[in-house]
Amino acid sequence: TGVDSWLEKILFVLLVPFIVFYMLKDMKPMQKGMLLLVPKRHRPTVRRMLHDIDTALGQYIRGQLIVCVAVGALAYAGYFFVGLPYAIVFASFVAITNIIPYIGPVFGAAPAVLFALTISWKMALYALIVNAVIQVLEGNIVSPMIVGRSLHMHPLLIILSVMIGGEIAGIAGLILAVPIVASLKVVIQHIIIHTIRRSECPEEG
Repeated sequence: TGVDSWLEKILFVLLVPFIVFYMLKDMKPMQKGMLLLVPKRHRPTVRRMLHDIDTALGQYIRGQLIVCVAVGALAYAGYFFVGLPYAIVFASFVAITNIIPYIGPVFGAAPAVLFALTISWKMALYALIVNAVIQVLEGNIVSPMIVGRSLHMHPLLIILSVMIGGEIAGIAGLILAVPIVASLKVVIQHIIIHTIRRSECPEEG
């Protein structure tokens, strides 16, 4: 049973690139097909909403990638400065796990700190200090400037969405929570605007 489960997971991971490739390749025909299901008079509104969702997700992904690269560069500089071996490896892990909001940095710092303990307790302390400084810079300067401003979402909303996403879907929920909430925010904004317009122009409703 365990082997079957692992084989299914490996097969799913191998299929993901092909699925993404064909979705990107046929995205425009798929969008046209979806719009055909929408009443003609609502198609411009739906088209604008889909465009805004695409813009929000694009801003989030680009911002998150830039933040991860910046965090990885800071981690490498810090590890190299304190003399931690394999600095580029541990810094890359920090950059990758930084995709997971709030708890990602903890996962990213753990391998470096544990490896540093095999050298000396001072090296482990240096590794902890490096990660603490990085997270202060990332949380107060890098992320607010790059991701926070682009999405225009309150930090409390992001925290709650991450907590709920983690409870519902584990690691995948932690990663997908913010983009899903950003998309829902766009949908709600369009619904509110549409409702206001209908109330102002009842003869068009």
